[in-house]
Amino acid sequence: GLKEMREGELEFLKNTVLAKSMEPLYICSDMPVEDMAEDEDFSRKYMFGLAMVLKKGLHIHIIHDVERPMKDMMLGLENWVPLYMTGQIHPYYLKGIHNQVYSHLHYSSGVVAMTGDCISGHHDLAHYYLTNNREESAICRKNMEFLLKKARPLMNIYREERKKELWAFLDAEAECEGRRRRILAAPPLFTIPEEMLAEILKRNQVTEDEQQQFLEYQKKQKDRMESVLRHSIVLDELPEISEKEYAGHPMILSVSECFLERDIQLSYEEYYACVKAAGIYGTKHENYQFRLTKVKGFHNIQITCYEEKWCMVSKNRVPAIHFVIHHPKLRYALENVRLP
Repeated sequence: GLKEMREGELEFLKNTVLAKSMEPLYICSDMPVEDMAEDEDFSRKYMFGLAMVLKKGLHIHIIHDVERPMKDMMLGLENWVPLYMTGQIHPYYLKGIHNQVYSHLHYSSGVVAMTGDCISGHHDLAHYYLTNNREESAICRKNMEFLLKKARPLMNIYREERKKELWAFLDAEAECEGRRRRILAAPPLFTIPEEMLAEILKRNQVTEDEQQQFLEYQKKQKDRMESVLRHSIVLDELPEISEKEYAGHPMILSVSECFLERDIQLSYEEYYACVKAAGIYGTKHENYQFRLTKVKGFHNIQITCYEEKWCMVSKNRVPAIHFVIHHPKLRYALENVRLP
């Protein structure tokens, strides 16, 4: 039953967090999620459990079911996107539709395992089995390893060591026609006047050498964006925030693509000046559209969509990390994600 299955999932996470083992957590499930998510108290506790797994330092290997109904995909994205920013999650998928009759679940960590199955469309009658038996846990972990060998990486992940690869990818894509939309967590870097950016960096006690690197990267990003604007429309959306709201969540300048591991905080006055600068840039570039929205979005997470081609999810805070997604269904879900 649903109540017992919810209890089982939370018990699995609790055992994983409290155990001494530092072995990774493996997750593979094509069970429905909508009926489980209807219980808001369970959803909150489940996400808290995953956060505690990550806080413990464990890595999570998850095989996503990309053939889910779109509503289930959207629910999953809203919950998982912030967790991806830790860099401790390794996502995969299994190509094709494998079964439309049965649904299965396999969870495994160092000392505990959970399996489940049901006939598709009858999740309320599913049977979940939770065990800390050493032999059963080892068999479940071995099965997860077999599943991973059959899975494919769901996205390209770029950290500092792959900086040049990311830049090469973005430079090449800048020459391709197609509408872009960006859901920003901070004002766009390339529209900020150089003198203003230098003052912001100076106030954040950035060294002269680092300032020079920031300014050089800003020019690189500006050149890349103007290549795009010569042939395509770019829409940037940024949340409009009152001074009172800003005091609780000040913005971090979006400099993650240059991988200089510094958080550059904007004062409210600087945020307002950068917004004004983006508006002025829009009046000078026909294909650039900038607008403020009432939707608050994710704090310090930026989503870039090259419509019908790929999406990139980026974290503004250090350490910088970027996820580039080409899978059509997941890309479509990101293009239509409902922001909190």
